[in-house]
Amino acid sequence: MAFMPNVLDPTTESFVDALIWDISVANFERALPQLLNELTPREQQVFVFIRQDMRNCDVAEALHLSPGRVTQLVNQIEIKLKQACQQFGLIERTVSGGV
Repeated sequence: MAFMPNVLDPTTESFVDALIWDISVANFERALPQLLNELTPREQQVFVFIRQDMRNCDVAEALHLSPGRVTQLVNQIEIKLKQACQQFGLIERTVSGGV
């Protein structure tokens, strides 16, 4: 029997977590083109920079926008993508308020 030190035991919680994460990422990547259709062209530009881990101030400089405008666009992107992910069933809908 060969020694396999890096293989996760499929019964461990970390294996399940890793599998769920891999499936979630795959589903997100598959849905990404449709998700991006929810964004304006300017929001799409900002999203490209966000995926490259650029800071808001660097995005602002690259797109000749104020840092405040970039922050506003990032917030809009977050709201729109969250709603779209909920519609596609990628994340659960959150219940806000209520009694």
